[in-house]
Amino acid sequence: MDCFRVIAPKRHAPRISLGSLIIKRESWRFSPEEMQFVYCAGASERFLQARNWARAHRMPRFVFHKVPIEKKPAYLDFDSPIFVDIFSKMIRRTVDAALPSAMIDLSEMQPLFDQNWLTDVSGQRYTSEFRFVAVDSRKPASGSLYEANLGRASSGFHNFAGNSCIKVLPPLRIHRRGAQIV
Repeated sequence: MDCFRVIAPKRHAPRISLGSLIIKRESWRFSPEEMQFVYCAGASERFLQARNWARAHRMPRFVFHKVPIEKKPAYLDFDSPIFVDIFSKMIRRTVDAALPSAMIDLSEMQPLFDQNWLTDVSGQRYTSEFRFVAVDSRKPASGSLYEANLGRASSGFHNFAGNSCIKVLPPLRIHRRGAQIV
């Protein structure tokens, strides 16, 4: 699926934020061949090698990983031998699938557990997510790329079922007081 992304994937991308609003989490991108720890025979050696690998790449303890053979990202705790084993298995399955140019994406987990703002009456914290759609109600200029893509099956809003995504949007200008579509 070819979805709209604010920032193109890079080998390493720092966190981008506006004040306390995180626009893009810090992220890393690797080929499966760069993760040789997944082939360690013993679970304890694999765990130690994975922790050393993560430390060498300055990754935090908690991350999400996305592999091409799975639709959704998954949680990874580098201090958990079980989660490291699950992650290693996903990398090996990706290699077994022989996908050309397969890449593994990792991103920092933000907010952390103690930073979740949604609480219940007993003070338990829960994760939450805001999703929104920006719509430019102005009529596009005649003959513009934006107008040319209206009505195509590949245009439109992502329906969160994985079927379609926005491909062409008008430029976004960031100001100190917020964002505006230009």
